[in-house]
Amino acid sequence: MAASSPAPSASASTSATPSQVDSSRLTDSDKQLLASTTTHEKLLISQAVFEKGTEDWEGVRALIEGHAFIQARGTEWFELKNVAGIWAAQLHETGHDASERFAPQAPELRKIAHFYYMMRVHELYAGMEACQDQFRIIFSEIAELKEGKLDWRLTHPERAAPPSPVKALPAQLPPLAELPSSVVQPATLEKEQNPTTAPKVEEQDVEMQAEPAVAAPAAA
Repeated sequence: MAASSPAPSASASTSATPSQVDSSRLTDSDKQLLASTTTHEKLLISQAVFEKGTEDWEGVRALIEGHAFIQARGTEWFELKNVAGIWAAQLHETGHDASERFAPQAPELRKIAHFYYMMRVHELYAGMEACQDQFRIIFSEIAELKEGKLDWRLTHPERAAPPSPVKALPAQLPPLAELPSSVVQPATLEKEQNPTTAPKVEEQDVEMQAEPAVAAPAAA
């Protein structure tokens, strides 16, 4: 089984990682806007702004509109007001003021784009870790199936743990007065259903009836 991949880390010459920036400028509206925007979309916007700068929003929209990774968005999502609003929230998230202006391919724009690049890398890494954990679970289950450790699943459709061989007793036994008479008085029931007592009397009656009758002596 392949070992887990090492977690991505930024080198000393790169910009701050997602957990190292000051996002105190974020407002509630910024948080709501960013929460509705995927990491991939934030990365594409930051890369487009890096190429066109903050003064050419038509060029920014042209780069991202119709992109293969954001085809699910409607035309209203690519409106200049919405794209500029997302970028302003991204500036707050990375510790910048929304009024800052940058020329195309400015060093600070490169840092912002790299910030979202690293955020996407960490997101992909987390997804890979989840897939690896799922693979380990499936691999272990296949091994148990081969060893016959999961045969009980075939005999128990409820797919629960195998039932205990010891039958569970009731939590509390009923009072004696509530028990059936057959349990409270077993001797009486035995006398009523004993096949060796009553038939003997019947056999004696039959034998007595079978004896020939003695003729009465004739009168002298």
